[in-house]
Amino acid sequence: MTRHTIGWNGLTLAAAFVTGLSMSDPAQAQRRCPEGRTAGGACVNGGLARSMRQRAIIFTQPKLSSTGAPASQSRGESQDTGTSRSIERSYNTNGPPPPQPLPAVVAAPSPPPPPVTSDRRLKRDILRVGCLDSGICLYRFRYLWDDNFYVGVMAQEVERIAPDAVLQGADGYLRVRYDLLGLRFRKWGE
Repeated sequence: MTRHTIGWNGLTLAAAFVTGLSMSDPAQAQRRCPEGRTAGGACVNGGLARSMRQRAIIFTQPKLSSTGAPASQSRGESQDTGTSRSIERSYNTNGPPPPQPLPAVVAAPSPPPPPVTSDRRLKRDILRVGCLDSGICLYRFRYLWDDNFYVGVMAQEVERIAPDAVLQGADGYLRVRYDLLGLRFRKWGE
């Protein structure tokens, strides 16, 4: 086993390193990072910090309003450049600005989709594909008059769980309002 000895220079470096880690002098830290530090510990960019302070000042100033008289510091003159504020002068000369157009009137909600014929007596080749948490099951089926497969519910089942979503047509067969169930009636494969 060999021993390593640390010479005077090694001790000085080690002491400087430990001292540097334990420095808590705020003045020394301020001299190294005059704008402060980021959350990661790096020094903040001085130009960026000044820009952000200017933006904070700008965004906290009173804004011009179309509902009231604009606030000016010196009778229509800008407080920092000496240029006129034409908005304020036209307001003072011509009265308040014209009212802004109202947003377009939103069209009345579209009527609900028509109920879908979902009576079990009008379906064939019925296969259950899954059930929802509400207890309503989805089925793949064909209507008696159509060879296409569809995915939907059985009106008789829905009537027991959500009776408001089931209507009886003039022909005596049950129909389902899928919109009240939060579902869409679809062809198989859509």
